[in-house]
Amino acid sequence: MKTITLEKDNPTLVNLVEMAAEGVVVVNRGSEPAYVFMPVEKDDIQSWKLGENPEFLKIMRASWVKLQKAGGVSLAEARQRLLTDS
Repeated sequence: MKTITLEKDNPTLVNLVEMAAEGVVVVNRGSEPAYVFMPVEKDDIQSWKLGENPEFLKIMRASWVKLQKAGGVSLAEARQRLLTDS
């Protein structure tokens, strides 16, 4: 774990992300912890970006509405359909 101070180290966001790739970074404001940057896997970053994508969220909302109105199929049925289509 690395600890830095905003006032003394004046890190950029890019610096903080790079440091977090190596491990946890605690950023102090004065003598008090203000932020913690943690390493994340590439999949986590992609999931976060997807969850923030307005176009994707619009598609998901439309799919949810369609499911509520028309119903859906069980996971077993979906698997069966995928296996017979290939």
